[in-house]
Amino acid sequence: MLTRLDELLHRQSDTILRQYVAALQRISETYRRRPEYELRQTGKAAFDASLSFILRGTPGPINRFIDDIVQKRSDAGFKLEEVQEAFQMFRDIVRHIIVEHMPHEDINAALEMVDQCTNYAIRQFSGKFISRQENEMRTVNIILSAALEDLKRERANVLAANKLKDQFLANVSHELKTPLTGIIGFSKILIGMENGDPKTKDKLRVINEQGRALLRMINTLLLISEINAGAIQISRDAVDFRDLVDLAIQNIKKLKVAENHPITMEIRGDVPVIICDSEKMMEVVYELLLNSLKFSESGAEVQLRLHHNNGRLILTVVDEGVGINTEDLNHIFSAFYQLDGSITRKYGGNGLGLTMIKKVIELHNGSISVTSNPGKGSTFTVTIPSAQASN
Repeated sequence: MLTRLDELLHRQSDTILRQYVAALQRISETYRRRPEYELRQTGKAAFDASLSFILRGTPGPINRFIDDIVQKRSDAGFKLEEVQEAFQMFRDIVRHIIVEHMPHEDINAALEMVDQCTNYAIRQFSGKFISRQENEMRTVNIILSAALEDLKRERANVLAANKLKDQFLANVSHELKTPLTGIIGFSKILIGMENGDPKTKDKLRVINEQGRALLRMINTLLLISEINAGAIQISRDAVDFRDLVDLAIQNIKKLKVAENHPITMEIRGDVPVIICDSEKMMEVVYELLLNSLKFSESGAEVQLRLHHNNGRLILTVVDEGVGINTEDLNHIFSAFYQLDGSITRKYGGNGLGLTMIKKVIELHNGSISVTSNPGKGSTFTVTIPSAQASN
């Protein structure tokens, strides 16, 4: 019987391989992507190894074939079920040949031998394939764990560096405020002297204004450092926002940058009282105005609109300035981020004003957004809960 089976399978080997390759290409897209010559080589190796097992009971060739196919199929991204189905299809093709061509009295014994071979191959392949996958997953997990630890260390280093930076900025800022306060105070006294020379007074005004600009930048640095360190102190006062905006406009009009710029305020309906830190919130309005004026040409108008909607106060600042490119809109509230170099050189700035604005507004449970068209201006919208909403 073994001799007849051997002769039959060798005689039908081309038919078996042709049918096997066609069957593999029907199993899945993964098999269809493999070259036909590769599938035929795999089929030939499977055929030879199976014959050795069926006819001589020798497992060595089929074990070597399985080791090879485990590696190849795993590396190629095959699923376990796909390869198991390929073994079963090979068995079904061989069984069909046996039933069709073997003598009736030999069929059952031949079929049992083929089934034993196939079951052995599937068990061996499944165990080794799963083991390889598990080993690969363990390796990946080890690599990911090491990478995670590296990221944790890097994050700790960054946090420590940021803390040192904030401490340094706070210390330097405090040291700079004392002499600056003297420069601003004495320049103001000299400006107010009646017998002063007009040209000298103009120069003193420049000193005073530049000193105040530098002081604002220092205060902004201090505020951001305090917020980042979680050491910020926010007062909670009932504030009429109309008065706060009006005071910010009066202060901004004293600056040279506000010359030849109409600044208008429009109030729609009743504006409710809000609970906020009036000093810090006025700095927000002041910085928004300053930002709009700084990026607007002479004669361009800046509008402030104030209204109330659904328990929230809404402040809108609209300018006719250079506008902001779409790709910059998502970054303008990031610390030290500035627009392109040509704009920075022309209009100045340190990239901290909008960062401070966003942080202060968020401390008040509010939000800020911006819309802009390059060359047509920008609109900043601040939303803050009213006193009733806060309660």
